[in-house]
Amino acid sequence: MINPKISVITVTYNSIKNIESSLNSINSQTYGNIEKVWIDGLSTDGTFEYLKQHQDENTILISEKDDGIFDAINKGINLSTGNIICILHSDDRFFSNEVLINVSKTFEKNNVNVVFGDLIYVNEKRKKIRNWIAEELLFKNKILDSNYFREKIKNGWMAPHPTIFLKKSLQNEVGLYDTKYIISSDYDFVIRLFSNIKTKAFYLKQTIVEMKIGGKSNKSLLNIFHKMKEDYLIINKNKLNGFFTLLKKNLSKLKQFWS
Repeated sequence: MINPKISVITVTYNSIKNIESSLNSINSQTYGNIEKVWIDGLSTDGTFEYLKQHQDENTILISEKDDGIFDAINKGINLSTGNIICILHSDDRFFSNEVLINVSKTFEKNNVNVVFGDLIYVNEKRKKIRNWIAEELLFKNKILDSNYFREKIKNGWMAPHPTIFLKKSLQNEVGLYDTKYIISSDYDFVIRLFSNIKTKAFYLKQTIVEMKIGGKSNKSLLNIFHKMKEDYLIINKNKLNGFFTLLKKNLSKLKQFWS
């Protein structure tokens, strides 16, 4: 597939402080065939007005009540018309102007239906705090399937969710995000995606997204506890290794601070 349309889905709610940076990182991409899908949850701080002002012919924009971030993401997926889907959160931005063209070339060259890469966490001043390297050299220049990922997932591995690009056809096969999980639905989705027998994935060894710390999952100790509880339910639902998988998943984050 040459020059596929990439749908970038962004969910917003009172995101006026950061949405300009996210939007600029999309508009500055050297890749031309981009669809911007903005799903706003009835913001009251001017976010929707800002997005409407910057809407163009390649934009889908709605503002309506939703049942949480994953319900809004599902709306974006259903509305998107691209061949490839990705999610860029309103606090985040693409790491460079070449991200989407490199992703497109990777899909074309390797004939895969998933591409993923690395991610960095930054603070309010955009200083790097953590470096999430998706994998070591085992991934280099290989097309990977569910047989490979199943053991990795049992050992707590998770691809950086905001760096995942997948073909719409595979998205339809895997299904939408499960909205009964308030915080960890992305973890459940990643497990289902990389466990699917139709998945053919390629690791693009570069930083894809700059992610701002302070998301819902780590805003408070209560949220951290709730996330771990949801993770454990998801691990059991997907028949992984119970508490061992949960422990390994959390311990794996430690090395991100020294990468």
